[in-house]
Amino acid sequence: DGKRIETFPLFRKSCIGMMKNGQYLFFNFRLGGGNASINGKDIRWEKSGVNTDTPAAVSVYTPFYAKEDEDTVVKEYKTLVGENRVNIVMVQEDIICIRKGPVALTSIGVVLSLEEKLGEEFLAGIGARPIGDGYYKCDNYDIGIHLDTPEDVSEEDWNQIVWVYGGGLSLILDGNGLCDQGEEAMISWLAEEGWMSVMSRQTQESAIHELAKHPRTGVGVTKDGDLVVFVYSGRTTLSVGADYREMVQIARNIFPDIW
Repeated sequence: DGKRIETFPLFRKSCIGMMKNGQYLFFNFRLGGGNASINGKDIRWEKSGVNTDTPAAVSVYTPFYAKEDEDTVVKEYKTLVGENRVNIVMVQEDIICIRKGPVALTSIGVVLSLEEKLGEEFLAGIGARPIGDGYYKCDNYDIGIHLDTPEDVSEEDWNQIVWVYGGGLSLILDGNGLCDQGEEAMISWLAEEGWMSVMSRQTQESAIHELAKHPRTGVGVTKDGDLVVFVYSGRTTLSVGADYREMVQIARNIFPDIW
């Protein structure tokens, strides 16, 4: 309906966006500062308050905050955040719960965490009422999220955005390929985008970091900005799909200036 809707990036995965002039942007979007408006009450957080071990007046915890060790069992992993704070658990534009007290970090959403006094004032301002065990309920939510411009994008370009879709895997960035420098560098690349995070792996149907052949689709641009789409057939009697290394090689064979 002509309304600009923004939602939280959970990791630093790849995004594609189209600007008003028809040009495309490819970039990685790690959450920085921003504002949330709930029932007319505004909350501002800064980049320094995202996934921090030293909570700010307003902090945001995304799945990227998860920490694991050699004994971590992916499917059983769970961690609590927001001790002695007011916490709002959000998935996309929906509020899943509000609690004064710790909440479980979610693999598909964020926790907006407010220091106790500020949080109590905020709850009163949005008309929330207690329902027991620290939980609060509000009958209606009018929510708006506004995120600061991503670090990899200019303010001018960001203001021209028509749409952005995020959550993809980068195979080529600025001409550099995911597998160009060997397996160790590939794993570091995947970890930087968040694919190796324990909470990202909880949502993956297959092991993203493995060089396995599958039917795939890739979207990209050449150095001149031409949009290209690659479809790699697989799981048939005629084709077996492609792994990441083969996807990049085939793309470069067809478009040597793929960017």
